[in-house]
Amino acid sequence: MAGWIGWVYFFVLLISALAFARAMIANWRTPLLYSVIWALLGWTVACVVIITSPGFQFVALTLFGCASVAVMGARNPNAAAWQFVVCGLAGVLLLPLIESSVRDRPVDLSEVRSAFVWGLSAFASLNYLFTRLAFPTILLAVGGTLTFYIPKLTAVDPVVSFGHFVGLLCLWSAPAVASAGSVDAPTWAP
Repeated sequence: MAGWIGWVYFFVLLISALAFARAMIANWRTPLLYSVIWALLGWTVACVVIITSPGFQFVALTLFGCASVAVMGARNPNAAAWQFVVCGLAGVLLLPLIESSVRDRPVDLSEVRSAFVWGLSAFASLNYLFTRLAFPTILLAVGGTLTFYIPKLTAVDPVVSFGHFVGLLCLWSAPAVASAGSVDAPTWAP
């Protein structure tokens, strides 16, 4: 059974990687390129993590949140300057990881920090809810919730394993679904 799950993950990752490549080409000369880069960083961290370390899961959620905030500042000529704001947000959100490494303790996410990340995720989801990207946004929200927020009972618990499987499929298939619904064909025209 584990063999076919690996192939499902591989094909979903391959299709999503192609979708990100298409998004990079389509937004090459637009201010939305920064948002695509932030989303690609978050997606890459989420792919590498595969539910191993809570700290890295928090990094993936932080980078996805930064991608949604980067969209807010995607206006020429200030798009590059807005990235300083996004980097500041990433620094503040990643502060628990720095604190845990300095204190040599596990990552401690207080209720306030968790509520802030939940709020940022809800803000990102609500921002796209009434657009053509509503379904990929719902996939990201469901995938993030199932992958990062369901309680980690045991590795052999079938409900938790199935929840993580469905969550990762939702999380990793969202870029492909978003790319499939795009109306513009990517071009390299200057």
